[in-house]
Amino acid sequence: MKPSVGRIVHYRTRANGPCLMAGVVKVHPTGNVNLTVFDEDGDTDARHGVGEAPPDEQIPAGGLWHWPERIEES
Repeated sequence: MKPSVGRIVHYRTRANGPCLMAGVVKVHPTGNVNLTVFDEDGDTDARHGVGEAPPDEQIPAGGLWHWPERIEES
């Protein structure tokens, strides 16, 4: 998938940290994005030129975004 403005992604500030909700506010030609990140309290923080975590990475590293995991109903 390609990121686009308005999409919701997950972002980690540090490796093994919690996933935070983030909104894509700009997509660069390189594929990096600018994000508005929402912390656990709903406060926001701007992150600029953030790259995507590799899709095969089990636990995304800090400072990278990834698509939210799909949760199947049982």
